[in-house]
Amino acid sequence: MPLITKFIIMKIKLFSAAFFIMLFLLSNNTKAQVEKYGKDSIESVKNLSLFSVYFKQKSYDDALKPWRYCFKEAPAIHLAIYVNGATLLKNMIDKNEKNPAIYDAYVDTLMLLYDNRMKYFGSEKNGKGYILGRKGIDLLRYRKEAVEEGYKYLSESAKLEGVKTEEPVAVTFMQASRQMLTLGKITNADMAENFIMVNENLEKALAAEPKEENKEKIKTAISNCEIIFSESPAASCESLVEIFTPRYNANKQNLEMLVKINRLLVKKDCTSSDLFAQVAESRYIIEPSAEAAADLAQVFAKRDDLVKADSYYKKAVELEQVPEVKAQYLYKLALIAKAEKKYSESRSYAQNAIKLKANWGDPYILIGMLYAETAGSCGSDPDAQIADFQRRAVYWVAVDKLNQAKNVDPSVVDVVTPLISRYSGSYPNKEKVFMIGHTAGERYTVGCWIQETTTIRF
Repeated sequence: MPLITKFIIMKIKLFSAAFFIMLFLLSNNTKAQVEKYGKDSIESVKNLSLFSVYFKQKSYDDALKPWRYCFKEAPAIHLAIYVNGATLLKNMIDKNEKNPAIYDAYVDTLMLLYDNRMKYFGSEKNGKGYILGRKGIDLLRYRKEAVEEGYKYLSESAKLEGVKTEEPVAVTFMQASRQMLTLGKITNADMAENFIMVNENLEKALAAEPKEENKEKIKTAISNCEIIFSESPAASCESLVEIFTPRYNANKQNLEMLVKINRLLVKKDCTSSDLFAQVAESRYIIEPSAEAAADLAQVFAKRDDLVKADSYYKKAVELEQVPEVKAQYLYKLALIAKAEKKYSESRSYAQNAIKLKANWGDPYILIGMLYAETAGSCGSDPDAQIADFQRRAVYWVAVDKLNQAKNVDPSVVDVVTPLISRYSGSYPNKEKVFMIGHTAGERYTVGCWIQETTTIRF
């Protein structure tokens, strides 16, 4: 069959299909049909098709006219005029940033688009709550001063969507809440309520999400929301205690809530509060964990109850599985032993911490300080001159530890440098060392409880 003949037959078939569609539409010319297809259904279908083609080609200027026809004349014709229409309008808004009148007109149209989407497609899977979230985000994106209005949309969206709340909506809602708090439009308690609602929904979404890629997005949103809240006035120690004490008293067995309160109190360094102690204790009773034990240890340490602090840090060490975190608990035990003047025990804990976290300078610094602190008790020789040498020799090994600290952990240089300067000023005198039979470069073992070998230098 010739190509021209095939073309003519195809055109006849397309015309026939369009004719029968038109007859069907006309025969069903109810109010719903008019609302969906407009008064001129053929024109509406044609413009929808044109809009679809131009949009796929990203010819947004060409797509604008057929989109506008469908939006005005056939608002219920297809969801695409809202989903793709939002992209189209945002493109026009961005293009007209420097033309305020046109810019504002397109923003108004975008807001109307969301209203109409709720009207005509609000019962879809992505319904009113979802649409309000998108509306709130875009309003605050293009009209940053419209905080109160944007906050209203986002708040309603978060309440309607619950666990289905999109991550950008959750984060933008918290940002808007922070702004509203600054403006005095909401209270600290409102800010906390918003955070709790958003955080709970995101945590539930994370638990239910099977895909690792999506899990990472949710985790990022959770982290961002926590940062926004923790940096707001609502997250001061006084406010947190005032807000969360009634919640704690009302439900002391809610482990999820206890973890959340604990996390916030730690972030804002509210660990001296009675609430932190109560939460830590309740949490440990319900679910003994390394973190809960360490929290209790911290409570007792701040109250100078070193016996109980020591006991709970030891439990934290037993329960902790992550080497780096266990190292931190061992270091805390080393500090407690130092405070109790149990120097050998303190060193032992610090050495164990180093085994688990070799690139950490603090345990080395602690050992160096232990040596320097006990130097005065390390001269046991009856000869006063030799005893003085023995005491001063301790500073060689003290500085050895400080040098190790800065070698493995450059971040501690500013702490270590003045200590090295101070301790090296207490080295044995060169002449006196020579008189008792030692020379520079010689290896020497420091006695008393230390028993470490070093190099004689001046």
